[in-house]
Amino acid sequence: MLYPRLRKSWIVIARNGIIELQRRRTNVMRFQVPLIALLVLMSACEGTKTPRTESSPTNVAQPAPKTVLDIPRLMGKSAREFEKLVGSPVRVTPITNDPDMMPGEYRDYKIANTLGTITEDGLWVRFYKGVAHHITFDLPRVTDTPQEALLMAGIDVGGATARIKAPAADRWTGNFNGINFKDVAALKLESDMRKYSTVQAELAQ
Repeated sequence: MLYPRLRKSWIVIARNGIIELQRRRTNVMRFQVPLIALLVLMSACEGTKTPRTESSPTNVAQPAPKTVLDIPRLMGKSAREFEKLVGSPVRVTPITNDPDMMPGEYRDYKIANTLGTITEDGLWVRFYKGVAHHITFDLPRVTDTPQEALLMAGIDVGGATARIKAPAADRWTGNFNGINFKDVAALKLESDMRKYSTVQAELAQ
């Protein structure tokens, strides 16, 4: 009977209840030990095994949210350029009662599968002096952070600190994605006001 867990240089042979340890390829060293002594020795060897360690899972970085609407690309475009990118408007409403916004108009565009928290069709744009000046975009889903909401609208504020953090909105001012913004906002407009549902952006004068 052989015990393969012992070192390879030894062979263990049992004869009439006596265990003999014989080194391989030689008969010079031979010992006779009681069976109980060998079992104690083997038990001690088992106890000195290095315990297995489980590797801890590494933290996997979450991918950035997919951009649904690229507001920086649309901002400052003429109506004709704008509509090459998003299609024809659902409605056009001229501004006639606010001199600060004139000449200007509102245009509504259909963006499928948006939340509709502010707009009827997903995208509401105010044109001023012929170019897209203010954009309101309802997201297709709510987000946990304002940065994630803005990234879905193509705006990356990086590590910039919000100039306003209010219960219903986080707002920034600055140059993001190569556009000089007067205001960039992630809004909480769901009924519980816990998550972000809408992005607004306004071009600096």
